[in-house]
Amino acid sequence: MSTEGELAIGITHHYSLVDIEPEELNRVLDMVRWRTRPQFRLPGRTAWCELGKAASFRNRPNVEYRAAKVKGVGLWNPAGYLHSGVQQGRRSEQATRPSSSEYEPAARLRHFGISREGDQFVDVASDAAPCGGILHERALLEYSNAATLLEHGVPSIGPLVVVQYRDLRFRDAPMGAVITLSTEQHPYRAHVDYIGEYGESGKSYFLRLYSVLGIDGDPRNPFVQWQAFRAVCQHLGALIRRFADAGLYRYGAHLENVHFDVHRGELFLTDLDSSLRLDDLPCAAQPLQVLRDIASALHKIARRLHYFVTLDRCPIAQIRAVDPFVAFLRGYFPEPEVDLLNRAVAPLWPAIIPHLFLRKRFRHVMETRDRDQMRNYEVDRDVFYCLVMIRVLDFFAASALGRRRVSGLRENGIRERALRFLGAERFDYMTWLEGLRCA
Repeated sequence: MSTEGELAIGITHHYSLVDIEPEELNRVLDMVRWRTRPQFRLPGRTAWCELGKAASFRNRPNVEYRAAKVKGVGLWNPAGYLHSGVQQGRRSEQATRPSSSEYEPAARLRHFGISREGDQFVDVASDAAPCGGILHERALLEYSNAATLLEHGVPSIGPLVVVQYRDLRFRDAPMGAVITLSTEQHPYRAHVDYIGEYGESGKSYFLRLYSVLGIDGDPRNPFVQWQAFRAVCQHLGALIRRFADAGLYRYGAHLENVHFDVHRGELFLTDLDSSLRLDDLPCAAQPLQVLRDIASALHKIARRLHYFVTLDRCPIAQIRAVDPFVAFLRGYFPEPEVDLLNRAVAPLWPAIIPHLFLRKRFRHVMETRDRDQMRNYEVDRDVFYCLVMIRVLDFFAASALGRRRVSGLRENGIRERALRFLGAERFDYMTWLEGLRCA
């Protein structure tokens, strides 16, 4: 049992090819134990510890890791953050310990999914999660996937340690924590429109990010932010392609889940506890999961546009002229001509713009709605996913990744699954969107 005020832990995994000063590791482990209070720099369940001396990996020489990311060690939900993301519990300047009570907002999330055998599209619920904590098995997933990406040379957090809490369980499963390493010392995610939210330190970081991206203009200008978003999307497309090339699938490719190392000039993956191995799936399901990840990324771009409220003063034509969908696909599929990518994404815009218009028209009503009600104004998720998977299939099949994974998948196969999943009415809407001629 732990002594009063301290949580008992056991180290279950420690990456053998990491070089880190013992004092630095012990300092981070003391936060995991709550021997010292974890340092939360942003709201959520992830603490952050800048290292006094950089760590490194023997299988990634000459790269310094400047900070430790510590997931599952409690919850910090302070007042004053516009984009907190924490949807449960009262606001407090003091972090709370990991709890065996359920974080209920996670259970309300639904996802577009693929059946295990790959024969149908399905609606999937998120797994239940403890408040401020993480199951040991999910902590191990983040660690194992970080190791896979490190060994394939894909920019991501690096694996360090997984621990299990001896006295904490959630639904009769052991809880744990995972410590990974970051090349970027600052904890800020790649939110190019969050200029000024995190004080002077955050402002300095984001100004450097704009410089590295080669974006001219005032970063406080919403349209300049939109251009920066497009640049990040191209980096993200290339990164998610490398993620798939490393044999992994299922990644929430929105800005909250990626960091940008301003010194190395590279985007890197940071949230890996949901990702799984493609080779563990039946062959028929593998290409569909890769296509689903692409559709998921483009859907998150669409949602970001929907809530990019500072763009509301910009004409639709001006917004449309900066295309983050094409940018993402150019990163993911560098081979096709840009004109082909433009034609592929053309139906996505008429799917999105009416919803954006409704959100703007009823902005006074939105202020009184909760998050679940606001989602009713968003683009139809399932139609959007099916549409994207059809539109990018040819690019995927022609790529080296597709030649390894496509396994006989054809467009008619996607359409048949889409019809069964969407039903006749929504399937008709999807095919109508495909037939539009868009400038």
